[in-house]
Amino acid sequence: MTAVSHPLVLAAAMLSLAGAAEAQQGGQTELTAGAAYSSTRGAIGSIGLEGTNILNSGVDLGLEFRQGDEGKDARLRLRYTHELGDTRLGSDTRLIFSASHSESDWDDDSFSSSRSRLSAALAADVAPRLSLQGGLFWQHDEIDDIREETSPLILDEQGSSDAAGIELSARFGQIDRRQLPTHGEVLDLTYTASLGGDRRFQGLEVSGLWARSPAAGWVISAGFGAGAIEAKGDGPLSIHDRAFLGGRAPRGYGIGGVGPRDYVEDSYDTALGGQRYALGSVELRRDIAPQFSVGAFVDAGSVWKLDGPPVGGSGVIDDSYDLRSAAGLALYWTSPLGTLNLNVAAPIDHREHDDLSRISLNLLSSF
Repeated sequence: MTAVSHPLVLAAAMLSLAGAAEAQQGGQTELTAGAAYSSTRGAIGSIGLEGTNILNSGVDLGLEFRQGDEGKDARLRLRYTHELGDTRLGSDTRLIFSASHSESDWDDDSFSSSRSRLSAALAADVAPRLSLQGGLFWQHDEIDDIREETSPLILDEQGSSDAAGIELSARFGQIDRRQLPTHGEVLDLTYTASLGGDRRFQGLEVSGLWARSPAAGWVISAGFGAGAIEAKGDGPLSIHDRAFLGGRAPRGYGIGGVGPRDYVEDSYDTALGGQRYALGSVELRRDIAPQFSVGAFVDAGSVWKLDGPPVGGSGVIDDSYDLRSAAGLALYWTSPLGTLNLNVAAPIDHREHDDLSRISLNLLSSF
């Protein structure tokens, strides 16, 4: 469940500067700076700070600010992990406290948005390949500065609202790493329920990742995700709580580029998200140099279902299931600041007004 945005990079060139400082017992911080070009947002500059277990304190930090000719956005993430060791709940029991804040104001979004979130959770490994986590969350969202070209469906969302509730999750299996995995399998289940605040909803999500190395230098991996979110009580599900696909998954489409949208030529073009989503990806990757690898992939995904029938500026919105897919090549470079990923994708099945992104450049961060 994510906030609405649009593709950052359609054709990009990035310059990066990174500095890393190792703490005495494994903590690390990185300062990054970059520049990119977007055909929709023009020149974009960015600066960021990433920290893991800073000064061996258990604190992780993520900070990023981006600004361009067409707008800006910013993100701040803090996480503190307190290790409790072996308890009656299981081994490696830990308390996790998280706080985050993000703001976005881009001309092509047709409105500005912000989100603040706090959470506290208790996690433990209850078996060698099973981890459980449960906790509470509070979330505050705002939509403001709605412009004339925004879908009238967004007008009902203007202003601020809150949601508070519980999150329960389970993880089965083990994989060597989430970014560019080489061996293992993992299955994640997450249940979220907002029980208080202005918005009441519940959602169930499942995702999985599998990877194997059939020969030296070769890796085949497959991943999937699916979810269902429902409003509780009167009124439709808020745009803040719907699912959005695109950008990194499935590749070949812009962020929010898959799924229902309110489109009127030279007027409205607003991604609306949906209450159901499904996503799948298969990739064959080959190492071509010590720090470079190339992959061939096929991605597919769909977002559908809105409370309704929803009526926007274009009339009744088509929120039916329609699978989109794309195939392409991916290049990975393990740089000093992380893994830089260039994707070239050709959409195969898509709707006329989907937001396509045939070329994308991403920094894959492990934090």
